[in-house]
Amino acid sequence: MGLRLRFHDPLDRVTGSCYELYDPVAGHHFLVDCGMRQGDRLASERNQGPLPFDPSTLDFVVLTHAHLDHCGLIPRLYREGFGGTVFATKETIALAKTVLRDAARYEGASYTRKHVDRIKWHEPGNAVFGQFCPVGTNLWLRFYRTGHILGATAVTVISGPRPRPGEVSAQRSITFSGDLGDNAESNEHAPLMRFRMGPALTDYAVVESTYGGTVRAPEQRDQARRLERLHEALTTALGERRGPVIMPAFAVGRTQDLLFDLHLLFAQHPDTYSGVPVILDGPMAMNVSRVYAAALGRTVTHRSGKVRLAWLAKALFDTLGLRRDVAEDEAIVLDALREMLRADHVPTEPRPGVLANWRRIWTCPEERSVPDGPSIVVTGGGMCDGGPVQFYLRALLDDPKATLLLTGYASPASLAGRLQCLASLGREDRARQEGSLDVMGDAVPLSDVQLHIGILSGYSAHADQAGLLDWLFGTLPDAMAPTPIAKTVFVTHGDPSPRRALAQAIERRAVELGGQVRTELPSVDHGWFDLDSGDWLADERDEVALLRAQVEALQRRLAALESANAE
Repeated sequence: MGLRLRFHDPLDRVTGSCYELYDPVAGHHFLVDCGMRQGDRLASERNQGPLPFDPSTLDFVVLTHAHLDHCGLIPRLYREGFGGTVFATKETIALAKTVLRDAARYEGASYTRKHVDRIKWHEPGNAVFGQFCPVGTNLWLRFYRTGHILGATAVTVISGPRPRPGEVSAQRSITFSGDLGDNAESNEHAPLMRFRMGPALTDYAVVESTYGGTVRAPEQRDQARRLERLHEALTTALGERRGPVIMPAFAVGRTQDLLFDLHLLFAQHPDTYSGVPVILDGPMAMNVSRVYAAALGRTVTHRSGKVRLAWLAKALFDTLGLRRDVAEDEAIVLDALREMLRADHVPTEPRPGVLANWRRIWTCPEERSVPDGPSIVVTGGGMCDGGPVQFYLRALLDDPKATLLLTGYASPASLAGRLQCLASLGREDRARQEGSLDVMGDAVPLSDVQLHIGILSGYSAHADQAGLLDWLFGTLPDAMAPTPIAKTVFVTHGDPSPRRALAQAIERRAVELGGQVRTELPSVDHGWFDLDSGDWLADERDEVALLRAQVEALQRRLAALESANAE
């Protein structure tokens, strides 16, 4: 009897990550992530209701990254008796402090600022990357960059005594993917985030499936094409419509990527964008940008002794016409990025090539006002349901000269999702629409929405099915072919259809490689999974649910075999 695992969320949804691990013999009891549930009708009930464990019995929490759906309930643990440490990379720690302090301000929060300030943060053993970090007796963590946002990592938990020479290992290991980014080593198309790393072999893996049923077209991973689409959208909005452009963006990651692309376009086309004001209206995004500015210069030392940047994409240097892994060029790039991210940074380095035209293009006005004429507003509130973007939408929804550029996924129920549905409709078709939009407490008839709505692609921070499979079936050192990192994979963090699609794709890929991978779709009916026995611990109450899950898994394996044989 050893380490056990229990899934609390996200099961058939994409928010509220929380995994509980318990070793009744060694006495270890901890969580991997403890996030808020967001965007559904039961979210508030889940976030405010009783926790499925006693926080006072936990030893520690491991945090994969700083998004609220992964860290948002950690302060509540302290409110309810937890006194342990939260382990994460120091970049995740810095971002989580910012995100949680902001969340504590809102009505209905399940904690206050004082609970956020009580969190005991720690980066174990200089956690970047792959090192064995001891966190208890015969218990270690290993961190691997995922390329999702700054500081984001997958985490491997290794439990059990190290085997002596000649002994069969009784250790068990399980890797939690966290959220996996879309940058691969061969294609770092997101400029500020280095590629996701593949972990070492492990007994079990827990993998997200946000886009487990989606395979993106190659152009969605093409930085040059993304810049071209943005340039086309801006020149039409600013040059032809002669109106303001509103770009709502999430504060962590998306705003920084947008700022980079805008700065690069302004540097590449100085005549086109000369005199166009750029307003950055997002207090939290500015705090996040300061964290990015401080962190992008962090380095790690490889086993070979080479020192490399930990988080910043190598491909960025190619984009800017500079040399990779050259200290002088790294200093030039970091100086330009700090100027872009921080209003108080004074440039120090002379800059060649396109960076000769690089300058900070945004301002942050003391008072919020509706822009007049060609201008760009990058503002908080990615889903448009809250944040500064609502001020601009309320003023500009009926303005046919204005443009709203949505920069990523929007849930159908969100304001951004409802606006997205209007994007392809002409004004006559919009005029026939019934219903209204709630903006700052006002009901705006759909027929009154006159601004142009555009959708920008290529900014996703999540890997698609192909990327998830590449992570799970990496080519390990000294291996001749891709190898599954685990023989048992739990698929979580996805809506029902993407979860099932990814599970089937995993089993199909394993068969194609001449092997087999067991996939599990945990549900609320499952209890604990024993990592030693490799099975669910059933009681009379959930035995039927367990048998159903096993039958479904066998059906998926049969379908994968039949599909492979048919091909």
